[in-house]
Amino acid sequence: MFFVNTDPDWRRRGIGQGMTAAALLAARQSGARRACLDASDAGRSIYPRLGFETVSQTVRFFGRERDQVLTDERG
Repeated sequence: MFFVNTDPDWRRRGIGQGMTAAALLAARQSGARRACLDASDAGRSIYPRLGFETVSQTVRFFGRERDQVLTDERG
């Protein structure tokens, strides 16, 4: 899974958590034993409930042009 997004009108109902849990189950059934992800501020509270823990944090900086993205990894 690459991206989970819930329409603002439907947030706080467990939809994002349910989509993520379903993807994790499918991955486990296919033989995966590890998963990692990047979390937005909006989704950050979901992942500890699904067994994830923070191992590093990434700060993203956006330039004036949308294609100018610099990443500074801190951890």
